[in-house]
Amino acid sequence: MSKIKFKKILKEAAWDRTAGKALPTLDDVQKAYNEKKPKLNMKEGLDRRAMSILNNKDVKSLKSACDGIAMEMADDGYDLDDVQRFVMEYAKQLATDGYKKAVR
Repeated sequence: MSKIKFKKILKEAAWDRTAGKALPTLDDVQKAYNEKKPKLNMKEGLDRRAMSILNNKDVKSLKSACDGIAMEMADDGYDLDDVQRFVMEYAKQLATDGYKKAVR
């Protein structure tokens, strides 16, 4: 078994190390990752048929339903995070059900 020099291990580190400079923090690494990650605008990433659905009157009904849910939940004392969580979970379930119907 050959020995590996510590200096060689340091050179193979995942980040560029400069003497006298602090090691990157988790925030630094996350920020660098987010800058490299491509930004996707939802409307740009959808095809024409999906875009026509977004412009459909059903979307206005969905917005109206979300407004109603938000108002009712706010009246009952729920905060914004609770309302968003509820609507997101419900939307996920609806999307899952719709997808399952589409691929049958």
